Amino acid sequence: MPIALPDFLAGTPADAGPARVISAIIGINLARSGRFVLIDQAAFPDHVPTIDEWPRFADWRAIKAVALLVGRVARLLDGRINTAFRLWDVSFDVSGPTPLIGRRYAATPANFPRIGNIISDEVYEALLGVPGHFDANASPR
Repeated sequence: MPIALPDFLAGTPADAGPARVISAIIGINLARSGRFVLIDQAAFPDHVPTIDEWPRFADWRAIKAVALLVGRVARLLDGRINTAFRLWDVSFDVSGPTPLIGRRYAATPANFPRIGNIISDEVYEALLGVPGHFDANASPR
């Protein structure tokens, strides 16, 4: 399944590192699953939406994306890393475009890479209908 995964945005320059790490973890997990193909970012439309705006769906369908995952990483006042993301089905049918999931997670700086695994599980399940297996710390269902 072709998925577009733009780099997660950073709330401040200091958040750029965690944003890159979380995006990379998600991309590696989904690609290694064998169920997803990451679309090369060079093919992305000029305007990549934030989690606060609706994508121009025709732009993403034009590059053969079935799903679009966007996110933002920002440090909270207490020092935790807050990650917000939204997964869009851009191959919509007559029901129109809809966000499949949108959530926020916060983690301590030492534990923020786990957010990438948790989001990977969320995306996997939302798109394939079966639980993901990336977060080794998740409790069994």
